[in-house]
Amino acid sequence: MNKVYQYVTERIIQKMEQGEIPWKKGWNSIPALNYVTRKPYKGINKLLLDGGEYLTFNQVQQLGGKVKKGAKAEIVVFYTSYTKTEKITNTETGEEEEKEVSIPVLKYYNVFNLKDVEGIPSSALRLRDNPALIR
Repeated sequence: MNKVYQYVTERIIQKMEQGEIPWKKGWNSIPALNYVTRKPYKGINKLLLDGGEYLTFNQVQQLGGKVKKGAKAEIVVFYTSYTKTEKITNTETGEEEEKEVSIPVLKYYNVFNLKDVEGIPSSALRLRDNPALIR
């Protein structure tokens, strides 16, 4: 099994063993969102991440912050496509043809919750000013 799929499955099971139902969120919960772009995470990432603001390691460094010692990163998954050229034999003519095939690939990157970062203030107050972000 792909390690990303395995991690996602283990993370959901772990949350359920802790008594949390990851797909049920309270009305007042703050969504998991990227600190820099302010975009909420979507799809399976909603189940993987607890609410709050998240940054990549590079974003932490660019903003002058520091990841706290012992902090563990969470993963954010996304699909991208890989284009491959294949040689296919045409069944009607018997000739070999080249065809581009798009293959979906699951990828991930690591993010840190803002509570695990020093030197960067929370901008969660902006959420109260813009309720459209809480969806």
